[in-house]
Amino acid sequence: MNKTETTKGKGGCLSAALVLLILAVSALVLLPLLWILPQRQSADTEAAAAAETLCETVTPAPQADEAPPPSVIPVYDPSMTGDEGWVTANGKLYYLQGGGPVTGLRLIDGKYCFFDEHGIKAEAVGVDVSTYNEEIDWESVRAQGIEFAIIRVGGRGWTSGNIYGDLRCEAYLHGAQRAGLRIGVYFYSTAVNEAEAAAEAEEVLRVLNGRPLALPVYCDTERSGEFPDGRADGLSAAERTRVVQSFCRRIENAGYRAGVYSGRYFFMSSLDLEALSRYELWMASYTSDGMPPFFGRSYRIWQFTDRGNVDGIRCGADMNVMF
Repeated sequence: MNKTETTKGKGGCLSAALVLLILAVSALVLLPLLWILPQRQSADTEAAAAAETLCETVTPAPQADEAPPPSVIPVYDPSMTGDEGWVTANGKLYYLQGGGPVTGLRLIDGKYCFFDEHGIKAEAVGVDVSTYNEEIDWESVRAQGIEFAIIRVGGRGWTSGNIYGDLRCEAYLHGAQRAGLRIGVYFYSTAVNEAEAAAEAEEVLRVLNGRPLALPVYCDTERSGEFPDGRADGLSAAERTRVVQSFCRRIENAGYRAGVYSGRYFFMSSLDLEALSRYELWMASYTSDGMPPFFGRSYRIWQFTDRGNVDGIRCGADMNVMF
């Protein structure tokens, strides 16, 4: 073997050794990295998932332009004796004056409001009218806080049995609607059977002629002005109930809500209230303390006086409160 060949062999051995050394060092460096990187990637994935979950479950803070929730003033207690004016508690309105909440009918800032025995403000104060109230200035009525009106369409004579219309009905309907009041109507019934009651309802529908109403059409059933000689005064509770039901059915079939008006005692003694439970009740009862009477059943409107003093109505007005 010559020298050149011998030198070449030694160089090959050195190169192989160097390659092995480099591979060994690389293995020492790369193997830990190969283990660490997957762990880091897994940790990053878990962190991203946790952040996403947090975004889904945490409610964002209100933005600066969002209005804060309205404050609620607690129910009246002795510590509020110095407060005056409107307050709210549990979604109800009260008016504090003279060391406590006011009750009954009040004229506040020129507008009528009614407060029950607990001082809670009723939904609205209203009137019911017929031709006997003469010409009415409805804008003045509305300006005094009256929010609804129940207008007589007509009636049936308590001796003759003839159906008649209210001469001012159309003018009242137009005036009250233009002033922005919620409107309902009533018919004074002396029907003695279901057929007559249906005829009375037809008369109401003829006058309304499709006019929309915010409140029901009420069947006014009560003792006559010639009691006990009125044509319907002798009806039994069962007979009278069937008459009222006939009237109300016809009204509902025409797309209107139906209701029944009477006095508290008459409701209890001369009608089957269970059979009339689907209809809205409008009850008259003039109490000595000016507070709603005990009735034992729910009713929507209470007529509390027939001698109300309302701007725009010359004669004493029937006044009502809506709960």
